[in-house]
Amino acid sequence: MTFVKFAPRTTDNSVVNRKVGDWIPPVDILEGKEEYMLYLDAPGFDKDKLSVTVKDGVLSVAGERTLTQPGETDSKYFHSFERTGSRFLRTFRLPRHTNSDGVAGEYENGVLAITVPKQEEAKPHTITIK
Repeated sequence: MTFVKFAPRTTDNSVVNRKVGDWIPPVDILEGKEEYMLYLDAPGFDKDKLSVTVKDGVLSVAGERTLTQPGETDSKYFHSFERTGSRFLRTFRLPRHTNSDGVAGEYENGVLAITVPKQEEAKPHTITIK
């Protein structure tokens, strides 16, 4: 079983157009015996600005980052301003034999780790030959 990536979509199922400031974080997807693991790079995002949802077999990960400069006031003049705020939406169709109720996420050091457990019937098991 593998994950199938597809383009971000709006609620009316039309393809979302990328706007200035939108960003697509890289994701690694690994399969273990009992679960799938997704590792999504989201440096500089606050944990409360990230969301993970599962609906109708689709895992959606969204985030938004707003940047404020330390000590920013009207009396400051920026010589360079390259960092920008950004937002993203990544969606993944889950394999059929996953337990969407058991999906969990952990955010540490700019990496969002999402665990998607497999259902019992999808886990490898040994069959005794009689």
